[in-house]
Amino acid sequence: MKVLAVILLCLAASAMSEKRIINGNPAALYSHPYIASLQYFVRQWPSSSWKHICGGSLIHRRWVLTAAHCVDGLVTSDMRIELGALNLYENPNQYEETIKVANYTKHPHYSATGSGIPNDIALIYLTKDATLNKNIQLARLAPSGSSFAYTQCVLAGWGAIRTGSNPQDAETLKEVKITKITNDRCNNLWVGQAITDSHICVHEADRHAGQAPSACMGDSGGPMLCGHGHDILAGVTSWGERTCSGTLPSVYTRVSAYLSWIRHYVGHITTAS
Repeated sequence: MKVLAVILLCLAASAMSEKRIINGNPAALYSHPYIASLQYFVRQWPSSSWKHICGGSLIHRRWVLTAAHCVDGLVTSDMRIELGALNLYENPNQYEETIKVANYTKHPHYSATGSGIPNDIALIYLTKDATLNKNIQLARLAPSGSSFAYTQCVLAGWGAIRTGSNPQDAETLKEVKITKITNDRCNNLWVGQAITDSHICVHEADRHAGQAPSACMGDSGGPMLCGHGHDILAGVTSWGERTCSGTLPSVYTRVSAYLSWIRHYVGHITTAS
């Protein structure tokens, strides 16, 4: 399979993989106040520490939206969410807050092995309400029926600036602008993968391989932002090419297809008009 449904978490007995932003630029303070870093406590010799494994979006003071494959099999007591951060490795800024995870809920029809990795969406319930401030805010969700076809959207996350034999992770939050394409176009490019109405795809067809912006290892679960001002949460980072070259589209879970499921757990959510 050419795709990699993405989360990398180095454990003693196993490894998973992550998606990260390729060819992105540093994000400014206040530009993505709803983005969250999902972190896991990794116990390994010679030291144990918290590791960023996926992104997410704060959609309610107590709830974070992410990808199902990001939380699949994880132990709740070893999970936490960091909000309001730009650099995950510097001393916290005045806006940052870290909250432990109480539990999480994957979509009941999520399939890690199904064609197109269907229903790759999950909700994380925090142990307390997030404190909202200038760099911690609630995301507005895309309304039912929204398309954004052939408009520029923004991907954001803490991602690698280089892959391959000498990978390098970015320390600071990255963002990149990329074009949303239709699902028909996405289906034509992803031969053998089932792209459905619950997916949303982005692709820069006129860029050369290796130069195109793309999500790649580490940004799974993070936001795809569309609309005027790029402030509407349209997608959740799900999967794409193993090489992250940008030759094929990156595929996201379409948020507007899951509004009823989200409301069932969260209650009130803010959607764009």
